[in-house]
Amino acid sequence: MKAGFSLIEVLVALFIFGLVGSGGVALLRLAVDNQATVSVHTARTGQVQTARALIGADLSQAVQVAPGDGPVLLRLVRRGWENPDGAARPSMQAVEYRAVEGRLERVSGPALSGAAPGAPQVLIDKVSAARVFYLGPDGWAETPPEGALPAALRLDVTVAGLGGLSQLFLVAGEGA
Repeated sequence: MKAGFSLIEVLVALFIFGLVGSGGVALLRLAVDNQATVSVHTARTGQVQTARALIGADLSQAVQVAPGDGPVLLRLVRRGWENPDGAARPSMQAVEYRAVEGRLERVSGPALSGAAPGAPQVLIDKVSAARVFYLGPDGWAETPPEGALPAALRLDVTVAGLGGLSQLFLVAGEGA
């Protein structure tokens, strides 16, 4: 008897190797697809967290809150605008939050009135709906209480890939 492999044994070994290899390729493809999906979802969640942090920071320094009209969801004046360079500008800042062309944007300006606002900062994209509600003495309403800051603000947004989200924010009072 001769030592070695027959043609049938070699073909069976190649067939098994091919099955294992194709299974490995399919598994690798699935892992790459899942990684892409997780990356997209992580980026979307990061946008929402960034928006929440900015809105929360603005409202924690708010001295005036007003409802917007049209694409503007919220207008506010906030204090605490740092001025490390000593530029000729106030320590208060006007800020608007807008829902424009499927984006939630933050726009601020260098002065409270009369100056052109800066470029909008896109906070969340693929927003299909956005509404703001204010908590006053009579409960939640679409307008802030007359002559006072609301106790809290609720932002309801519908974001592609995440669905409907409700974000609650406390609003600082004058003595804060």
